[in-house]
Amino acid sequence: MQGVAFGEYCLSTLNAKRGMDLLIKSVDLGDKIWEVKSEWSKKAPNRLEREVRECPFSGATISPCDQVEAYWKGVCSVVAPNWETSYERRMTQGAERCKLVFSQIKGEGLDVGLEEPADPLAALKLRFVKGEISKDEYREMRDVLLEK
Repeated sequence: MQGVAFGEYCLSTLNAKRGMDLLIKSVDLGDKIWEVKSEWSKKAPNRLEREVRECPFSGATISPCDQVEAYWKGVCSVVAPNWETSYERRMTQGAERCKLVFSQIKGEGLDVGLEEPADPLAALKLRFVKGEISKDEYREMRDVLLEK
């Protein structure tokens, strides 16, 4: 639940629309607040990887890692609903660094990995569904396209 609250905070205060950019800004802010020393090791259109060099939980049992993963899942549900997260490596399991992976979910009408539709109205609708444009922007652009 705390991840959802932080996601809502990020959505209302960070200057980005729902999606990958807002997710990146949210993770950067969260790590700064928690004083986690980390960096992005990969940024691709459908996959983000966060390497953690120093973690306040590195000497703990695996439980805090599960809680942190659940926290970021809550954040994703708000700031980038078509993204999910999981650990590939954990310091609590003996790894030198943690690797937290954020990946895009396929399906559910949010197949942003697919090519944009050839039909301008369909492409516009897809941008709206993905959260790239607001309802007002969608309506304004739709009206322009329908004036043809």
